[in-house]
Amino acid sequence: QDDQHATTVTAIDPNDKHVSVTSITPDDVADQKLLEYTINFQNTGTAPAVNIVIKDSLDADWDLGTFEMIGATHPFTLTITEEVAIWTFAEIMLPDSTTDEPNSHGSIHYRMAPKNSLALGDQLTNRADIYFDYNAPVLTNTTVTTVELSTGMPHAALLPGLEGMA
Repeated sequence: QDDQHATTVTAIDPNDKHVSVTSITPDDVADQKLLEYTINFQNTGTAPAVNIVIKDSLDADWDLGTFEMIGATHPFTLTITEEVAIWTFAEIMLPDSTTDEPNSHGSIHYRMAPKNSLALGDQLTNRADIYFDYNAPVLTNTTVTTVELSTGMPHAALLPGLEGMA
């Protein structure tokens, strides 16, 4: 009998999206708590990226009037039309990761609030498409924030030595 052994190797996609919270309460919705998003991108190609465009669909659950840029690593233009935010990094000349790994990264950071009409169980899902020059888009992961009731349980039960104190 032959035994086969393999080592699993997982690639980490440097093009991703993060949200500040994955759970909000109905009170957060009523107060229009701002959620913060970060989109990271990296040129893993073999030449500098001349232009990068990021398209982020903002569905009907968002109050687009609360949209606010926090920052970006490179100069950009932003347009928001028909529930799509489009960042254009024209002439960015982002180096490729093989030539200049530390400078091959970029990111954008923004925040906005959900509409105050969301109900318990509703989910805010979000994903971005990143276009490096004329290549097919790189799709980020999908972030999910759910409207749910807080358990009210402190996290102390997860700390060593504090088991059972929650």
